[in-house]
Amino acid sequence: MKRIISILLAFILGLSLLPVSAFATESDKRAEEYEEATRYFVANYNNDFGEVDEYLERSNEVITKSQAAKLISYWQLGARYAEAIVGSPAPYSDVGEYNWASGYIAYCKQTGLMRADADGKFNPNREMTVAEFAKLILQYIRENSSLYNGANWVEEVYADAKEYKLLPSNAQKNEKATRGDAIYTMFRADVYYDKATAKTEPTYASEDDSYLDKMQNFVDSNEHTVGQFSDVSSSSWYADSVAAAYRKGLVKGASETQFNPNGNMTIAEAITLAARLHSIYETGKAEFEQSDPWYQTYVDYATENGIIAEGDYSDYTKAATRAQFACIMAKALPEETLSAINYVPFGQIPDVTISETYSDAVYMLYNAGILTGNDSYGTFTPDSTITRSAVATIVTRMADMSLRKEFVLEDKPVEVTAVTFTQKELNFFIGGSGFVSIEFTPSNATNRAVKYTSLDPSIATVNDIGKVTALKAGSTQIKVTSANGKFSFCTVNVISTDARDLALAKDTYSRLMDSLYFPDTCTIYNVWVDDEAKYDRVSVYIYFSAETKGGYTRRATYRVMYSGSGEFVLDSTYDSRVGYGREISITQVVN
Repeated sequence: MKRIISILLAFILGLSLLPVSAFATESDKRAEEYEEATRYFVANYNNDFGEVDEYLERSNEVITKSQAAKLISYWQLGARYAEAIVGSPAPYSDVGEYNWASGYIAYCKQTGLMRADADGKFNPNREMTVAEFAKLILQYIRENSSLYNGANWVEEVYADAKEYKLLPSNAQKNEKATRGDAIYTMFRADVYYDKATAKTEPTYASEDDSYLDKMQNFVDSNEHTVGQFSDVSSSSWYADSVAAAYRKGLVKGASETQFNPNGNMTIAEAITLAARLHSIYETGKAEFEQSDPWYQTYVDYATENGIIAEGDYSDYTKAATRAQFACIMAKALPEETLSAINYVPFGQIPDVTISETYSDAVYMLYNAGILTGNDSYGTFTPDSTITRSAVATIVTRMADMSLRKEFVLEDKPVEVTAVTFTQKELNFFIGGSGFVSIEFTPSNATNRAVKYTSLDPSIATVNDIGKVTALKAGSTQIKVTSANGKFSFCTVNVISTDARDLALAKDTYSRLMDSLYFPDTCTIYNVWVDDEAKYDRVSVYIYFSAETKGGYTRRATYRVMYSGSGEFVLDSTYDSRVGYGREISITQVVN
């Protein structure tokens, strides 16, 4: 289960974008649970929070579907990627493109965790019930978004949530879910559960430092002399780690005189190291009986003590990948011995996708200062094999907390692989203007500087921010070039028009308004056209706002066909959907 990053708590406790309603006062027990959960988050992510009391003041406010969508997005993606989806269009008619939650809602639909209501709409401002919010958490914990979709899903969710102990005291399935309920449910999921496996006790950033006594069990038990391994130069970066790991009885040489620093570590050897670490920590010694095969005694010990699970590995003689080694090491010592000294949020390590099963272990070891990555960006190379020299460094940091490294990772630049126009062809009246629109591949590319060029500025010009101005009839191309040289083209057609044409357009608008029972006055925002059959036929798109006789304001887009003979005809087959959010390709303002 991914740990909820700090900004997530800020979201839960500080949501204020929409009006919310309040509950009646909960019992003292429930209030205590809210406080316990809040104190947990503040204690574990204290770099980003102030006083507990200020967060508890709003614990009884209700959360909406939009707020829950943001919560889930941050929970699964982490802050970096959750923030990247802001502004993405939502696939629901009642969530506009510029709605603050549109990107989060789109993501939650994509993952299957949130869907439309029975009316086919998302209803972003609808307040959620305890059962509905618990359903989201249970689906994530159990890694199955298809659960709880039957007719009796409320009862099933409520029963499982109670069994899993996810709900605060006295929480009823159909009551509205408050911020305090959300905090507590996330607290229970974050602390007590790892993919639906209950822990007996929560893991806090505890003030109990008794584990430090057991860390003193890692003492030197073997003698090491300089030059003992002829293939380990005293000037090599790993020399001190090899010596320390050997002295503590954690690693051995490939032979009495060779360490083989560049050799691979097998899965069996990795499990052996983890078993030694665990045994020394718990008992002060690492004594294991011989077995056939030799590694079976270590595998059995690791399985019995939760370091690995049966069936995790099918071939113990294979070279271990760095990801596999990290998973094994993360379970070799208790979590309290791996407390964070760095802040590496989920999503920052460039080659560790947060959906991977090993990501929890890797991020834990980075934050603990045991892993640091191969460069300033923290690149991990999870699928490459791990060398014995790297292993020696890692296990010494596991055993000796003073050797762990504090660092701050740089954000790795994401190169543009393609820059393209969202429309390959644009049409303007003479004198008209409008902005081109571009998109980058990948969508999270970091350097978005571009240069626009018109291949024939006598027909149409383009400025530094992509505004095209049509000067005379004809056709040209606009070129966009990224900072790293990627480019694409967009064709611009400039169409001649005159006062008669605009008068005809206005007359068409008037007749259109009359036919739709609009008043005589309306605000026409823009007109734009699409080329059809090389200017013999053009479609004129009208974007307008008008107040109906019923007293409400309507915005819509209609298409009017212009044959070139001076006649505009309303295209009754065109979908007259709400017009805001539509991209306006060319503009000719009509007053």
